[in-house]
Amino acid sequence: MVINPVVIIIAIVSICIIFAWMHLILWRKMQERILQMSSPEEGTWLKIYDNTYMCSVCQKPQKLSDGTPHEHNLNYCPNCGAKMIVAANHQYPDLTKIYAER
Repeated sequence: MVINPVVIIIAIVSICIIFAWMHLILWRKMQERILQMSSPEEGTWLKIYDNTYMCSVCQKPQKLSDGTPHEHNLNYCPNCGAKMIVAANHQYPDLTKIYAER
């Protein structure tokens, strides 16, 4: 059985085109992820207990040994990566009364 060389060339070209499209699709997905990571959401730290602050974006608590997130240089949430916006006087919304009632 003899295989026509034209069929082989068409098969190789088809495989190359499919590979190029897959590569392009993966490249675009990677670029989208890079853009998402480079522009994180903005949030604030919310005080929920003594030395415990919660991210306003992911609602995950962050327990500190002492002080405030600003004093520990927590400019980004370690859980979701949100950039933390802090008031000029470094005051954090205090939710301890709300959480104490639970």
